[in-house]
Amino acid sequence: MPPLKKIKTASVPSKKESITHSPTTQQPISVAQSHDKDGYIIDAIKKCHEYTNKDLPVHTDSHWSRTFISTITLWCSTQSNMWNIPNEELAAALQVIFDTVYPNIKYRVTTTGSVFSVVSLLIPRWCYILSGESCRHSST
Repeated sequence: MPPLKKIKTASVPSKKESITHSPTTQQPISVAQSHDKDGYIIDAIKKCHEYTNKDLPVHTDSHWSRTFISTITLWCSTQSNMWNIPNEELAAALQVIFDTVYPNIKYRVTTTGSVFSVVSLLIPRWCYILSGESCRHSST
């Protein structure tokens, strides 16, 4: 009779830690995040320019860059004035795109949150690449 295999054990996540699955590999990934009473992810409060990809509610893997970033870049390029997109309009678009790309992740896009801030910091670069000119994102 062959020897029995040992069972691998893993620790149970704490209340501030959740298990998500990588969209590309479907492997569970442990992410330390806080949630509100409705289960939505709560962003750490920072100044807009202090947010980095590490603060995002999702991992910045190929799904983020190839799907989410590509979609918001396409949306920006279709705006009548991509050099001056109002914050609330951008936040609304980001929410629709986030909900579509990540349907199983509860996250509210706000103008002070990580997704909005990271994307807002990248828009001037995208505008330059798309148009060959410099541009700025509206602060209104």
